[in-house]
Amino acid sequence: MPATPFERCGRALIAALSGLGLLGGPPAAAALYKCTGADGKLRFQDRPCAAGERSTEIESAAPSARGAAAEDDVELQVPERGAAQRGENFRIDTREVQSAAWLEAIAQASRQPSLRSRGGSMTLLRVLLEGDRSATVQLQAAKLKGLGESSGGGSHREASHGDFVLIEHIHASTRERGKDRLTLASLSHGRAEIRVAVPDADGLWVLGDVTLLEAPTAQKGTLEATIEANGVAGAPQGIAMRLGPIAVGGRYGARIAFDSLGRTRPISLAPGSYEIAMPDFDAVTSRFRVELGPGERLRVHFRATSPRVVEIFEIDREPSPASSGR
Repeated sequence: MPATPFERCGRALIAALSGLGLLGGPPAAAALYKCTGADGKLRFQDRPCAAGERSTEIESAAPSARGAAAEDDVELQVPERGAAQRGENFRIDTREVQSAAWLEAIAQASRQPSLRSRGGSMTLLRVLLEGDRSATVQLQAAKLKGLGESSGGGSHREASHGDFVLIEHIHASTRERGKDRLTLASLSHGRAEIRVAVPDADGLWVLGDVTLLEAPTAQKGTLEATIEANGVAGAPQGIAMRLGPIAVGGRYGARIAFDSLGRTRPISLAPGSYEIAMPDFDAVTSRFRVELGPGERLRVHFRATSPRVVEIFEIDREPSPASSGR
């Protein structure tokens, strides 16, 4: 039976991986660097980044220790190159899935122990940002991993523009009609929910580049917060809050400090729901969710009632001119 375009693309990728020494054959380069310039432009290369560039070393193992795999060790499923889809706040395409960066990522992903045991399936994607590429992206799925994580993983993860992420398809209550839910969001780009098909067989599925679209300037709103804590004996000093589009707490969420008058700076945000945590107070009760409408100016007023307890006592909303009819 003739090979389908889907199968031909997968075979071409396997051949390319083999030719680069990533799935057998000659050893690959000892390291791959992700370089981000001052202008936000990103590139991958096999030598250290130039001075002044932000550098991330993706893999540094010696070639002899990289554990190259045979071609048929892991089932590889790749969509046709160039196939694209678009949804609310995101787009997905596969134009670059045969680039050096993608081939290296596929090779690293194929060495996941759960794939080698023939008992699991994963989807590989690359996170990209439209517009502001300095934003931090939060992701949520049943289980997420980075390329270098051979074990562990969790339901939440943060990524930067250009980072590769693996979805491990463990059974979850959020699965619907054979698809797992993936949520991506940033403070400046808003939220996107994607249904990712669970691979037909155990192995590695390549989803492609997932670009989170930036919210139009006219749609962005502003969040400001204040806190009253001066009258509370033993209240913490140097109070800050954490703000995230999906998760807050621990290392998740942007840290926003209150000044000496108990005010934060105005924060420009895409419309949507946001999580707020007040880590200087009780970790369980000091978590809140607020909704920001398009173009809205939102003021959230907190009040400390004890050294451990803080609450929202007032929320002021100033609607956008368009929604107020002005």
